[in-house]
Amino acid sequence: MARDEELRQKLLEALDRGGRDPLEILDDLETLEAFADDYARARVADARAAGASWSDIAEKLGVTRQAAHKRFGTKKPRQKALELRLVFDRKKQ
Repeated sequence: MARDEELRQKLLEALDRGGRDPLEILDDLETLEAFADDYARARVADARAAGASWSDIAEKLGVTRQAAHKRFGTKKPRQKALELRLVFDRKKQ
């Protein structure tokens, strides 16, 4: 199985909570999008800290160097990441 397909399958299994109302599941989308953005920012920051250039990062992401820098080069407040952690911590309890 291709790496991306395997990851998608694992994510689907982790998110699948059988028997939930489909409209209720839609409530999760904003949290998932914020998590994906926070995760991407953290991984790009890790790559930069490890010495990767914007060109290296852009190539992996399939975008131009300028697009990668525009999206990930600016510092955005991490409030969403904090909110995300709080949401997941509450769900664990």
